[in-house]
Amino acid sequence: MIDHLIDRLEAAARWTTDLTKDIDDGRWFEAPREDLGHLAWQLGHIAVSRIALVHVRCCDRTVEDCCDPHLVKILGRGSVPVSDPAAYPALGVIKEFYKETQEQVLKLVREMPADQLQKETAGPPHPMFGNKAGAISMAAMHECFHCGQIALMRRLWGMAALR
Repeated sequence: MIDHLIDRLEAAARWTTDLTKDIDDGRWFEAPREDLGHLAWQLGHIAVSRIALVHVRCCDRTVEDCCDPHLVKILGRGSVPVSDPAAYPALGVIKEFYKETQEQVLKLVREMPADQLQKETAGPPHPMFGNKAGAISMAAMHECFHCGQIALMRRLWGMAALR
């Protein structure tokens, strides 16, 4: 089961990387439509959600243990993307945050004893999962939801569709 979860997390991250690697840095704070937000927010949001779903829900950590709480405020659940790049850390910081959270999550999941996967997660009930395996799986699914948005952004910018 752990191998399957790691495979899904890695597949989602590969898709995100493939979708974003050829997008010019000048476009990362540009929303192709007002209701889509921008790429920098998408990437940062994925990173914050990994922390919430794996570090906090599965590993009994606090957000403060894992990142600057300001990042959660501007990138977390319920945050609203703004087009002003000054409202965010530098793009390089956001890209590195995304990369670091992926590495941390993979390490945490690899080190998690298999018998922990069926245990309940910390926090309030979630409509998509009831145990740690479900929360980890949700981290990969959530990233894929945002990959769909990134793919749409690419198309609206006139870029090639990718699979």
